[in-house]
Amino acid sequence: MRHVRIWHMATMLQRTKASSKDVEFSTDSKRQFGGQAFQELPVEQDRFGVWKSLWLGLALWLVYSANLGAYYIGDAFGATLLPVSVVRGDGVALDRFEWLIRENEGGVLPIHFEHRRGHLVSLYPLAPGLILTPLVWPQVYLLDRLSPSWESGPKAAQCLRMMAKNAVAVLVAVTGVGMMHLLLALGLSRLAAWFTVLTVSVGSTLWVVASQAAWQHGPSALFLTLAMLVLSTRHVSTHSLVTAGLAAGLMVVMRPTNVIFALALSGWVGWEHRRRAIAFLIPLAGMVSVLVASNIYLFGGPLGGQSIIESHHPRIHRTASPWSGDLVTGAAGTLLSPSHGLFIYCPWTLLAIASLGLTTRRLPPRSVAHWLLWALLPFGLTLSKYSVWWGGWCFGPRYWTDAMPILAIPFGFGLDWAARQRRFLFPIFVASGISAIGIEAVGAACYPSSWFQEPTNVDRDHARLWDWRDTELSRCLAEGPRSRPLRRVLAYLGLCKDVSSRTTSGRQTQHSQSTQPARRRSMSLFYPSLSPECYVAGAVVKLGPLGSDLVCAVKRCWSSVGASPTRQLGRSSR
Repeated sequence: MRHVRIWHMATMLQRTKASSKDVEFSTDSKRQFGGQAFQELPVEQDRFGVWKSLWLGLALWLVYSANLGAYYIGDAFGATLLPVSVVRGDGVALDRFEWLIRENEGGVLPIHFEHRRGHLVSLYPLAPGLILTPLVWPQVYLLDRLSPSWESGPKAAQCLRMMAKNAVAVLVAVTGVGMMHLLLALGLSRLAAWFTVLTVSVGSTLWVVASQAAWQHGPSALFLTLAMLVLSTRHVSTHSLVTAGLAAGLMVVMRPTNVIFALALSGWVGWEHRRRAIAFLIPLAGMVSVLVASNIYLFGGPLGGQSIIESHHPRIHRTASPWSGDLVTGAAGTLLSPSHGLFIYCPWTLLAIASLGLTTRRLPPRSVAHWLLWALLPFGLTLSKYSVWWGGWCFGPRYWTDAMPILAIPFGFGLDWAARQRRFLFPIFVASGISAIGIEAVGAACYPSSWFQEPTNVDRDHARLWDWRDTELSRCLAEGPRSRPLRRVLAYLGLCKDVSSRTTSGRQTQHSQSTQPARRRSMSLFYPSLSPECYVAGAVVKLGPLGSDLVCAVKRCWSSVGASPTRQLGRSSR
């Protein structure tokens, strides 16, 4: 009897192992057939670990910070200053920075700022600056300890920009992590999801635009990704609906044109969760109400300062009104312009749009992604009708940045389909992603160039938007890296010979001393007095403007004991 029992137990163990293998095989086979089989998959098969998420976010943040600089954005400068004003207890008032605002514009108060209710405020939306405050506060605290007089000194402008850039880079890096979880939750294979996240995070304006300054686009893309992720789980609870509603409301507060995506999310919730839709709609309506109330309080209208900025279009952009643009011309421009076209600067998006029909068949049949993919059509028409479709002073298709998390879905499923069923198309998908990463790397290192203002201002000479012989990309390649720290690092590594200010055909660039002395002076203050080897150390430390102070402190301590690393390295180089 004992031998019979042992044999019976061994047989049951073998059957258990065989059944587990069959389950694993069926799971893999179901994954190949797309979204319909995904409904039967266990949640554990698509879980992306915490440590992998942290490493992915850290890697993306390091890539976004690799250019060692931050450039000046006029309309977003208010969002750059706002977090520090909140930390100092001033609220949304920017009175303490009025001298700096005027200095950056040659003593004139720019059109993006006005005095309201006795205080200087920014016409730019308040939400982007407020959402960056928790990430800027530790930097302000550390900078106050290292250099107490930084706020009133010559380094103030660059320190403020670098703190905002570091903060928004964190948000965009988290967006990349959220996209990874979203694609896996939709049933995409792990390898295709990795390449898609790399392509979208580093091969789009999420890098050169969203992660480099306090634009609206970075937080907007983050909250859109969060809303999609929460609503793509297998079981959407009431708490999930509340979270998604808050994310959708914050997305609209960050950038009002995202109301198109918010309506798509609301339509899906109303269709799939009729009885609990109120849990989604109340937070969404609450956030929009806060936006409207603050705009009425500060500016006397529901659109707030944005309507005041738009009123300057005839003078700045030479357009009749914000919505006076030709729909066909705008559509061709926002997609195919040599200096701001979506398909030119992010070629993978062309394959993503071509894969929409395939994606809709492979997605889970009742997924929220279906509604958001359809929302791309009115979103694109809105951008096409907008008279300033090129987005002003920026690199590439800035206005499409908010939609990048949605475009990642058809690109990922198209890539996975090509790898499994159409092998001859797979290299095309890979090449489009790699080329986009190369284009954005040039922009991250070399933007801004002199293209926007030389020989004429693009905002007034719209014909230059269609010049294929002289584009923003070609001018960036010709002028080389813009960031002085990056040029110092490249020169120290032997990859760049010229570390002086960039020139093009003997002419000074847009940040020349003759045209904008204050701006150029503030931009040259990042690591102002360090030798090349200290630039490399500062790049490794990567604390933005704090890196120079930390390296200088270490350098002074080292010199006090009679062993200066700079002198020793200098002797060895000789």
